[in-house]
Amino acid sequence: MRVLVFNGAPRRSAVNLALTQVFVEALVNYTPITLQVLHLHQIASDVGCAESLLQLPDSAAEAYQQALDADLIIFIVPQYAAGLPGLFCHFFELLDPTALRGKVALIAATGSGLYSPLLDTQLRPLLDKFGLFVMPVDSYLPHAAFAQQPGIHTCLLSEPQALARIRFSTQQAVSLVAAKLRSAA
Repeated sequence: MRVLVFNGAPRRSAVNLALTQVFVEALVNYTPITLQVLHLHQIASDVGCAESLLQLPDSAAEAYQQALDADLIIFIVPQYAAGLPGLFCHFFELLDPTALRGKVALIAATGSGLYSPLLDTQLRPLLDKFGLFVMPVDSYLPHAAFAQQPGIHTCLLSEPQALARIRFSTQQAVSLVAAKLRSAA
């Protein structure tokens, strides 16, 4: 099973990096998994300037290939001005609308408010348009859920309920993909 954890923050964000790490840690107990992590901020300038996949340098093209090869994609996005980051949306604009069809997606978001409809009103519809099966259990975490750690730009998610929800949703997604792969074999 190939799993991609996609940090959709277009710039380095301690909160999104911390949440990405929580999902990675939730996946380490499952085998056999080929786990890859994609940070949008690392390929932001390449994706932002591209009008097609053919214009991408190898590093960004490889990121797209990771998404195409994955069986499960965990999307973690920050909320910007009550919406998805434009660069995150542009990542999808370069794809054929059928390229991700049939893949399983697990979604999570971070933001400054205690609640946000972002996942249900923007991210789910975007992923539905591309034919992904979006798991019903998602996670929205306000910045207040993360504790600042000593050091530059580091923080930690320590809320037990949030961690339990992430572990549960990850287990559900991995189980679904494993069953899907077994039935296809």
